[in-house]
Amino acid sequence: MNEFRRRSLLGAGLGLGALAATGTSHRAEAAETRMAVQWFGANDRAKRTFAVIDLFEKRNPGVKINGEYGNSTDYWQKINTQIAGRNGPDVFQTEPNSIADYARRGALLALDPLLGKAIDTSGFSPEMLDLCRIDGKVYGLGLGLNSFGMLYDSEVFTKVGMAPPDEKTSWDDYAKLSVELTKANKRDGWFGSCDGSRYSHALNVWLRQRGKDLFNNDGKLDFTADEAGEWFSYWDKIRKAGGCVPADVASQDQSSIQTMPLVLNKAGLALMYSNQLVGTQDVVPFKLGLTVYPNGGPGAKPGLFYRPALIWNMYVRGRNQEMAAKFVNFFLNDPEAVKILGVERGVPMGQKMRDLVMPDLNELERKTVDYINFIADKVGPYPPPQPVNSNQFTNIILRAVADEVAFGRISPSEGGRKLINDTNAVL
Repeated sequence: MNEFRRRSLLGAGLGLGALAATGTSHRAEAAETRMAVQWFGANDRAKRTFAVIDLFEKRNPGVKINGEYGNSTDYWQKINTQIAGRNGPDVFQTEPNSIADYARRGALLALDPLLGKAIDTSGFSPEMLDLCRIDGKVYGLGLGLNSFGMLYDSEVFTKVGMAPPDEKTSWDDYAKLSVELTKANKRDGWFGSCDGSRYSHALNVWLRQRGKDLFNNDGKLDFTADEAGEWFSYWDKIRKAGGCVPADVASQDQSSIQTMPLVLNKAGLALMYSNQLVGTQDVVPFKLGLTVYPNGGPGAKPGLFYRPALIWNMYVRGRNQEMAAKFVNFFLNDPEAVKILGVERGVPMGQKMRDLVMPDLNELERKTVDYINFIADKVGPYPPPQPVNSNQFTNIILRAVADEVAFGRISPSEGGRKLINDTNAVL
């Protein structure tokens, strides 16, 4: 059994009860310079991350890192349990929709005293540091730059003789395209599109094109029940016309690469993130294409924005913060580590590291960089930090609302009201 498999099984098999029960051994390990690092993502990300961990251990004799990963649903449950028990990992991964929540709950270490010292941020512009600044302090460092991106099965479009979506595709065009693609492919159990009603990130783009956002500067929802109802109605019409996967297929989607209808070969279009092109191509047999989300039509505002694809954070009660800072610095700035990571977590933030990886990128990885450059004139301002408990919004829209609408248990308008009420109840 190789090291990657051994660590993968450790991450998947270590239950929450076991974590709570091993507090004594963790304290003993801390004296031996042991450190815990956790993240979520697909196998390609795990392979790259474990390779960097191995390199870090080689460069730092006597240091042992317990690396663990899992799908996003299990990951957040585990992190929340650990933090509630004051036993969080030394370094762990968040993303733009969750960092503010953890920072404001006091779970993250403010990194400002470490910046420019233990952690070299000379390659970060002030604007990039601001992407992880919450209430005046920097609580994390972006591991790469990305944005929202539509992935699609390019081979199926060639097969049926249809043009794939591009930057000129509107939401109305997307609806028609999804239905036409289902009909043209003529395959049982296969549909043109995923069910985008379930994705908070897709709703975010749609709202921003209308001058709104998920949350405003006061930490309140920035859209109305009627607007949410219109969103669910849009997808309900596509579903009933056969353009997107039905409820029983959509409900199996955990918003992870492995469970996406596109990856399961049950849909041709997916509303994802640009950096996921690499990890998704790694697990599908067909060639993928990448383009922007549907546009909002004439006069619409930009729906896209640059974002830190993923973020390293340090636990405020970490057992070895000095070594944790050294690891984060190594991950971001060591040339060999940066080359191993490539663009799977997004395009490197600093130009020096971006230039370093470019010569080694394959055609697919270069598409990710090209996409980030392509949307430069299509992005809007970065949204306000999200409020405490806002990370529950993703599960609310998935399970409590979108699935209920898809199964016909509530109407789209009822779904809009439920999304507002259920979210307000936890904020």
